Amino acid sequence: MGKETLNNLLQRIVDLCYEIDVIAARLYQDLRQRFQDEPLKTFLQNMHQDELGHINYWLQLKKAIASGIELEVFIDTERVLFEIENLYSQIKVLSEEILTETDLSQLLAQILKIEYVILHPSFILLFEVAEDNEAGVPSMDEGYQIHLERICSFLNSAGGENPILPLLGELLCRVWQETRSLLKQNQSDALTGILNRRGFHRQLQPLLSFAIRRKLSLALMLIDLDHFKEVNDNLGHQAGDKLLKQVAQAITQAVRASDLVARWGGDEFLVFLLDVKTFDCERVAQKIQANLKKELALPVKIGISIGIGLWKSKPFEKPRLERLIAAADEALYEVKKSGRGSARLRLI
Repeated sequence: MGKETLNNLLQRIVDLCYEIDVIAARLYQDLRQRFQDEPLKTFLQNMHQDELGHINYWLQLKKAIASGIELEVFIDTERVLFEIENLYSQIKVLSEEILTETDLSQLLAQILKIEYVILHPSFILLFEVAEDNEAGVPSMDEGYQIHLERICSFLNSAGGENPILPLLGELLCRVWQETRSLLKQNQSDALTGILNRRGFHRQLQPLLSFAIRRKLSLALMLIDLDHFKEVNDNLGHQAGDKLLKQVAQAITQAVRASDLVARWGGDEFLVFLLDVKTFDCERVAQKIQANLKKELALPVKIGISIGIGLWKSKPFEKPRLERLIAAADEALYEVKKSGRGSARLRLI
């Protein structure tokens, strides 16, 4: 699938997410005007305000996609679009049905049904793509957690109307937590515990967006183990797995908590560094090498080669992941050609 087609599909997905929350915001506003019970009116007003916050997020994301930012969020974007289209149709029907409801217990049950339909994993994957929050302002992920807690709190207070409602609210929050947990596991490498490709792409997007807006330099390090095959051949795959875990730990300990570390595949690792200069990249590379010497004690020769692509902020130019990887790969090739075991940097 071409990049343009992928972005078009993603744009349609985000458009639908936006429309779904527009429907929800309008629904809560209409319901607030119909009911006179003060606790219920306050609850519906808070729900309306929450949805306005969600709408603002989707507007930010729509703008980011329109600007040409490269997003790789889903494995099968076409399938996700199909599912979100179905969700949109369900929400439209449910919102029309709920406006005719007069019984409070049934009304709250219908609200739960709407919130459950919206609780699709694709929404969660999109929550942090374009985040750049001011201090004290919750992220979309945090905001949705508050949104669900608000629902559960009100359902607990309304338990006299229907004792099953608090249980349903608790179930909704539990589904949210477990879905988030599963998605997080799917973004981590099972062996080393660091990010896998999907997790790297997801967490990279807000950082790229942040770098563009703040005009920050950034770097990508491509790290390759030298003679890794000899470890597997001579010591066995268990020793190879142990080595990969040690390398992941050595890299993680050498970078900041705000940097990204991922296993790119096999014995290759990626490190993304934000707001760095040439000497910062060289220092990190040296620290990784030093950490590995402390960690490793193998009866075979092992080392790492590091290629670094460094992008310095330029007016009217945006950093592209493909260019960063290409530059790091070229630098890594030069290291391999010159004898391995060192680091080299290429400016973009």
